[in-house]
Amino acid sequence: MARTEFESDLAKLQANAIFGKTMEQVRNRVNVRLICDPTKLAKAVSRPTFRQAEIINEDLTMVRNHVQILLPVFETRVW
Repeated sequence: MARTEFESDLAKLQANAIFGKTMEQVRNRVNVRLICDPTKLAKAVSRPTFRQAEIINEDLTMVRNHVQILLPVFETRVW
């Protein structure tokens, strides 16, 4: 039981954070970089997470990379 208003608010915020993290869709995340250096562009395109490149103008290119999923896997035990 929360004794103060602060403890009550903290418990609510923690519960909302846990719920939000479980509902989060990490597979839909995209990492976008704007690159103007040709050597950095070649390095970004050669990565295994590379998905798409779009030329914005002569000197600027937008590179989209797939984000690697690094969230922990929760185990449930049935007794």
